[in-house]
Amino acid sequence: MPELEYFLVAESISVDQETNRVSIFNVLEELQADSLPFVYPSLIAISSWNLAKDELGGDFQVMLRVNSPAQESPFDYPINLSRERRRRHRIYHRLIGPSFHAFGDLKFEVLLNGEHRASHIISLIQSDDKDPQG
Repeated sequence: MPELEYFLVAESISVDQETNRVSIFNVLEELQADSLPFVYPSLIAISSWNLAKDELGGDFQVMLRVNSPAQESPFDYPINLSRERRRRHRIYHRLIGPSFHAFGDLKFEVLLNGEHRASHIISLIQSDDKDPQG
């Protein structure tokens, strides 16, 4: 199975066209909201995978799973990692305008062929200037 090099959730990324270097901007660990539902403009989940020589050209599925305290079931975002001819491969899951309906921990997981590989927690907290009791 491909090995996970890294997995992060951030606001944005940039890939240099000449060097293929990745810059990751504003890794998300905590978000503050005045009220709910809270809509975040955009976020991106980045995972980097290393494939063994005998795995090149294989068919693998990378899934981003988002769990929120207000959801009964997670949201899944699959991407196929198939027919790859490179040993290292990056997967980007970009979420535009995700809406969150409860304060607490947002758990982002990356799965490979249905198996958990890593997670990233973002805490959604109420802004300090608001009284949580109303």
